[in-house]
Amino acid sequence: MDILNENPRVEILQTGRKYDHPSDLDFLVLRKHKLGGAAAIHGDHLLLNIAFSCEALHSICKFIYMVREAKPSLNENTFHPRRTVETYYRFRLRRMYEMAYKTPGAVLLTWDDVRTGRGLSVIEEYLGLKDSLVPQAERFIKSTQDHIPFESVDRAQDAYEEYLYRMRSLDLRQVSR
Repeated sequence: MDILNENPRVEILQTGRKYDHPSDLDFLVLRKHKLGGAAAIHGDHLLLNIAFSCEALHSICKFIYMVREAKPSLNENTFHPRRTVETYYRFRLRRMYEMAYKTPGAVLLTWDDVRTGRGLSVIEEYLGLKDSLVPQAERFIKSTQDHIPFESVDRAQDAYEEYLYRMRSLDLRQVSR
């Protein structure tokens, strides 16, 4: 989100809003943008699956899906109690897959694609950005937390690998492997 926000055309917020109806986009597109005008790109960083339930928006909006391996995701999750974090992580992967299935042409990146800068050109092309996005590996610090039981991490990692495989088989833009 920070990398995108450094581009003059892009302004991604983290509003916590829900998108249940097409008119819910009005909040984003009617607010003052740092660039202004028709070239402005508005966005919202969705962290919770419940935040986006309006299927009509799948054809209106652009989506960038970023998936992260299980261990750091589970250990750094602050939204859910420790006992439910694995279940939520697996549910979120499934939900991302379901949304990606309905949004052909969207972008799929892994945490490492963005951390290393390999995925930034995919985003630039997808959003039609003239100014290049600047890699910022220092923002992608390695997780030092380790309080989720190994069994939970292992099950969640299996889900990560399964859904990443499924998503890579969809019609999505991604880093060439």
